[in-house]
Amino acid sequence: MSGVWAIARRDLASTFLVPTGWILLSVWGLIATAVFLLVTLIEGQPATLRAVVSVAGWALIVVAPAISMRSFAEESRQGTLEILLSAPVSPLELVLGKLLAAVAVLASLAVPVLGLAAIAELYGDPDPGELATGLLGLLLFGTSMLSIGILVSTRTASQVVAYLVTLFVWVAVVLASKGGAAILPQLLDPMSIGPDRVLAWMTVIQAADPMIRLEEFAIGLFDSANVLWFLAVTAAFVAFATVSISAARRPRASTSSGRFVAHATTVFGVVGWIVACVAIGRVSTAPGLRVEADLTKTRAYSLRPATETLLRSLEPGWTLRMLVAEDETDPVTMRLVDEVVARMDSASDSFSAERIDPVDPASIDRYTEILESLVADDRVTIDLWMDAIDRGRLAFESLRALDLRLGPSIDRLLPELPEDGSIRDAIERVRFVLATLASEGGAFTDFLDESLRATSERPLPNWRLARASLAANNGKYADELEQLADVFRQWTVNPGIPMAVRNWARDAGDEVEDVAAELRATATDLETLEVSHPLTVAVLAEAMLAGDVAILSGPAGSTVIPGWQLFPATAVTGAADRAVIGFDRRFQGEEMLTGAIRSLRTGRMPRVVVVHAEERSMLRAREDGLEVASIADALRTARYEVEEWIPGRTDRPLPDPDRVTVWFVVPPLQRSGLEYGDGERALLDATSSLIAEGEPVLVTVARSMLPLVGQPDPWATIADDLGVEVRTGDVIFEWAPELGERGAVRTWQTVTPVADANAAGHPVGGALRGKQLLASHVTPIRAIDDASNVAVIAEVPPGPLRWIERDWRGDGATLTGPPADGMLETAVPLAVAVDATGPDGGPRRAVVVGTGGWALSAIVNEAATLGGDRIVLANPGNRELALSGIAWLAGLDELVATAASGREVSRFQGVTGGGRAFWAISLPLVLGLGPLALGATVWSTRRRAS
Repeated sequence: MSGVWAIARRDLASTFLVPTGWILLSVWGLIATAVFLLVTLIEGQPATLRAVVSVAGWALIVVAPAISMRSFAEESRQGTLEILLSAPVSPLELVLGKLLAAVAVLASLAVPVLGLAAIAELYGDPDPGELATGLLGLLLFGTSMLSIGILVSTRTASQVVAYLVTLFVWVAVVLASKGGAAILPQLLDPMSIGPDRVLAWMTVIQAADPMIRLEEFAIGLFDSANVLWFLAVTAAFVAFATVSISAARRPRASTSSGRFVAHATTVFGVVGWIVACVAIGRVSTAPGLRVEADLTKTRAYSLRPATETLLRSLEPGWTLRMLVAEDETDPVTMRLVDEVVARMDSASDSFSAERIDPVDPASIDRYTEILESLVADDRVTIDLWMDAIDRGRLAFESLRALDLRLGPSIDRLLPELPEDGSIRDAIERVRFVLATLASEGGAFTDFLDESLRATSERPLPNWRLARASLAANNGKYADELEQLADVFRQWTVNPGIPMAVRNWARDAGDEVEDVAAELRATATDLETLEVSHPLTVAVLAEAMLAGDVAILSGPAGSTVIPGWQLFPATAVTGAADRAVIGFDRRFQGEEMLTGAIRSLRTGRMPRVVVVHAEERSMLRAREDGLEVASIADALRTARYEVEEWIPGRTDRPLPDPDRVTVWFVVPPLQRSGLEYGDGERALLDATSSLIAEGEPVLVTVARSMLPLVGQPDPWATIADDLGVEVRTGDVIFEWAPELGERGAVRTWQTVTPVADANAAGHPVGGALRGKQLLASHVTPIRAIDDASNVAVIAEVPPGPLRWIERDWRGDGATLTGPPADGMLETAVPLAVAVDATGPDGGPRRAVVVGTGGWALSAIVNEAATLGGDRIVLANPGNRELALSGIAWLAGLDELVATAASGREVSRFQGVTGGGRAFWAISLPLVLGLGPLALGATVWSTRRRAS
């Protein structure tokens, strides 16, 4: 290796003793700085340098040929190549020395990235494993490019030619692999040769794309197959370059046969290397030899100071038992789980935490002991549930037996009725339904028995499923029997109906009413059972069916947290195409657990009532996401009770003296014309009554066309009662030139509250800090007469392309550009918190949000990709606004920012405008001009010395 090192030192010195190396460092430093400032270092964005690494890959396509182009071409131009070829080093040593020097220059480009990583540490917790994997990918990617450049450089004396050919080859490979996979299905007939073969060929073509392999490194995924692929490419072109140098060094054969043998040897050598590389690539993907790892969660975990303070303040008797199957969880996540458990267990003598593997034979006894203790603790409540379920089953059996009592009388009655009469048809339908229930009702009772049976796969009965199914079933049949009883009563007083039918209807109606009353009573008891007598072990049993769970117990009771809220979750979309989606929730476990601890200490959690005017339930998930089911699920997880009220259609929930009720008012999703419908008017009246009574409300006030035609908006009047002015006739627009050739109006705003915003002093504003919030058609809000009891918790910052539009009809489709003046010069609040005195002298809290649709699941659940099979919530602020806002409205300030939203990924925090300005000035000076200054110093010193 002495010859290799000698060649490498010589080339490396020649690179940095001339301006070339320093110019490369300077250019790359400026590129990395621009990406870091424009894309990465933004308040609320995920703390990662992934964008810098990804851009570096594309930059290397331009930079790497510049490093390798002078390796042999410059030697040939200066006439020193003959001296090298006559030196006592082999062609392989010569090529390896050149490659090693080029790799050293390439590695120097990591210095600016490491500097940016140090700055990222100041504002977030980026994973070093992810960065290390990305740098490894860049090194392998760049080395393979350098090997191609060295080969090309051996065949020309022109550096320009060497640069352009290398660049062309690499770009051609990337474009051919990307374009080939896209057009292959159009060139081949999948029906004739088979879709599987077409897919296989597409996979082969995509595997030749170096950028795809680099992207896996950039997102923190280590794959030994990718490592071997780049090494094989490098080895192949090193071998080809060695053959090229050997040919130049070897005397030309004097005979044609000698020349043929030399060429044949070269061809066979090249083919052999290609076959070897393909074989290496195939072998590297073998399951037993392939090593894959997710290195995006490598940072050692440490609890937040607030968590440690909370744990130390606990009274004795707190336990955390995490039932996590190790063979079903990836090793990185499992390590994080164990770290959290260990640190929480050691934080306080009053808190004991452990992890139990339900499928580990060594943990079976402990697992069984925990389940038995939970069942014993809830034995009284379990007996209450079973009594209610048994009464419900008896009521259902009474319904099935109704056929035995009414069937014979119907059979005697039918011959007396006309064949084509409507009364006969109705009675025949009743007979059919009752007979069907009698014969097929056993399937439902079997289902209940199965749900209440413990098995090896389901160690606890599914009490909740049995209760909910029986409540829904009995309620449904109670409705139908009540309607049937009404019909029978009408028959008894209708003189146009035969006397035999009237007498039968009188007797049958009494029996139907008795069964309906029994069904109704049991359905009501079962529906209220989970609220009046919550059963923790039932929640555990249901959660265990979905996978891992955490059981948190304290002096006041226990709660169960399903695993999907603590660890990365997966979902399968389609039978053939298994699209795995995971949320990177490294910090979610800690925040979920601390939130559960606080809620247990609080006691009975508040009730949240969703008030709306839709004809359907807003608590049931829909495919289009136009509901608030996601928020409702998060609230239930935090132990809130969630109900809904549709004024004018359902009764207002009765007051609960034992807990606070928070009213979550959702405006109509659509309006037809200027006139508000009956449902919306009822919603307006209900909201006005709640505010007049001093109830805590979270009300959304959306845009309205009424102010555009000179009429007052009732929703704005309601906000006035809270001391808040909402200009529902105005909407904030933003001009987005990137959306088209001329640009277009953007009606939605992405807001990321920062530390120096007005919201920083309010608990909800602090919870929103750094969490991006998506707001559509924002209507400006302000406090009337600058009331001191109104606090801004989120606002749209000023911008050179943002303005308040007073005629927003058509969403600005006819606009050709932003207005000449009137741009936002100050921030405009979009959500405020009102902390005033109610009519009874007590506190009256309210939250007013000036953007419609912000709480819909379609927006709350919107996700952005982190690459690979992982995504991250795109708008965590929308969920946080609802959860923290409701906790504050309920007077539970200690629960604010500890609700179920969590920090699903580490994000940059504290990135102020002043900080960004500082780095925008200093980084280009240090990473851009710094290398040039250092290179100039070296160059001038060398010139003076010579």
